[in-house]
Amino acid sequence: MSIAAIPADVVTILAALFLLLGVPAILFAVVLLYTGYVRYDAEQYLEALEELEDEDEQHAPEESENR
Repeated sequence: MSIAAIPADVVTILAALFLLLGVPAILFAVVLLYTGYVRYDAEQYLEALEELEDEDEQHAPEESENR
């Protein structure tokens, strides 16, 4: 009886394999791509904040001397 559950048409078998393996693989790749972009964007943002913080620390003693 279990043999009857397997479709005989080759196109149907390929479609079933694509749905079982291909679609999850594509979704997984999209999620990895998105998380990679978010991580890259966060690193760029943190580097910019650190540069601004370093500039503020360098200018802070100069401002206190001018007072």
